[in-house]
Amino acid sequence: MDENLARLTPPFHFMPNPREIEGWHFLENPSDCSNRPYHADAGPANPRQFVFSPEVGKTIAGPESRKAFIDENIDAVKKLGRGEMDIKKFKLIPAEDGCPKIDWLEFSVQLSGGY
Repeated sequence: MDENLARLTPPFHFMPNPREIEGWHFLENPSDCSNRPYHADAGPANPRQFVFSPEVGKTIAGPESRKAFIDENIDAVKKLGRGEMDIKKFKLIPAEDGCPKIDWLEFSVQLSGGY
């Protein structure tokens, strides 16, 4: 089974999640992209912070977990893994609907944590 070990990175609703990278995040005026989620005024901050754990989908928020997902699960995930992705350079491909596509990204990632 494939599992996204970073899927418990907040926020979950009402604003863009730092795990998602879309062309409109890099626009000076994001409202040029009318299809952007939540009609957000900006994409996630750069560098992007995320959390991850090999326990996601197992003992945390998975079929073998003993309890439903709660905010305390985020703390458990943070203890095992934290990351930061810094987007250095990018190239966008313009689109007629104002929502550009990403042609390429240059980035660095720093990870910390572990058992």
